[in-house]
Amino acid sequence: MTPSELARTTPWSADRAAASMPARQWPILLAASARRRAVGIAAALVTLFAGASATAAGGPDKHGVPAPAPTKSIATPLRLAYGYKTGDVRRYHVVGYFNGHFPPFVTEGSEAVHLMIQLDYAATVKKESDKGADVEFNVEQAALAVLRAEPPEGVTLKMDDKDVAELPVPLEQVQKMFNATATFKPTGEIASIRGGDSSSMKLDIGIDLRKLFLVTAPITLSDKPVKTGDQWPFTDGLLGSKPGKTTYTGRLQSIAGNAKSVQAVVWQQADSTVDSQLDKEGNSTTDAKAAVGTLVGNVSLKGTEQFAAGADGAAPSGSATGRATGAKLTMVASLKRTLPDPDKPGTQVVTDIDIKARLYVSPAAKPAPAKTATDAGHTGGGKRAATKAAAAKG
Repeated sequence: MTPSELARTTPWSADRAAASMPARQWPILLAASARRRAVGIAAALVTLFAGASATAAGGPDKHGVPAPAPTKSIATPLRLAYGYKTGDVRRYHVVGYFNGHFPPFVTEGSEAVHLMIQLDYAATVKKESDKGADVEFNVEQAALAVLRAEPPEGVTLKMDDKDVAELPVPLEQVQKMFNATATFKPTGEIASIRGGDSSSMKLDIGIDLRKLFLVTAPITLSDKPVKTGDQWPFTDGLLGSKPGKTTYTGRLQSIAGNAKSVQAVVWQQADSTVDSQLDKEGNSTTDAKAAVGTLVGNVSLKGTEQFAAGADGAAPSGSATGRATGAKLTMVASLKRTLPDPDKPGTQVVTDIDIKARLYVSPAAKPAPAKTATDAGHTGGGKRAATKAAAAKG
């Protein structure tokens, strides 16, 4: 079944669509092991997608990204820094729309696939030391869905919309992969990471899955005072750290405030070159003897982050310590996968992998406790899909 055929399924529920799909085309919908792969795919997509224009002042946009309040521009250079206080808990809601041709859906002549993912992160500051602040990241809610079509800019979809088929993804599998503790320096640079398991994602598409939590503060700040328009390089981020293959540039796009508060918009540009060897299964490998194919191309990442420092964090001494309050992000990936044709010895199959996406990050509320065994065991997708199917039957 193709994506367009899936879209025409009536009632359009993940459970019914899965029953008629060939496993080789849609393994993401089948069995527990396939769901684990779906988690990895969603993770790879989320970590790839970042960047867009700053939100206009005067209120949040349609995706809830906070906008800086109107204030007086600051011309004096300031050193921005992330502040961490032991015991603080910050929650973030992430919504991503992903469109294109990507594993495991991509085959020769296949149609574009449209996915939506939602994640709620809780970031808890565990302790502070000379090495930095230890922050524990926990995924509290997660959901993945197939869409009929790519939604236009400014349109917000919900999991129970008629054009959305939510897929059942167990929350514990998402948490196993993405829950981690990181030690941060005041600039947002990562000193160390503990936890996280990206072993289920076998294809290197230019990202570092263990650093998915960086969507909550995707830009490393300058370690020197900066003013509007100033740029600085940094070495690590959502695309990982690969000397000679990844580059990052930050820029202070705007900054305003007064003696009690500071609001800034920080922009980034990141680029990654992908040049991987593939084994006969199409997985990335560093074993030269097992390599039979290649994956090559480029990933381009742009993004803006809203930064705010409150009364205790803004000082006229030339520094402002605060937090990321939201982000609006975009990404483009263009790759070519070359593998031997299993049906034609001596020939190769070249497959284009292209991904375009938008990612929105905003503050989130503490989730309500699960009320049923179904809700407790999953993120809610199975229950909503079952409800849709039952309503259609009735």
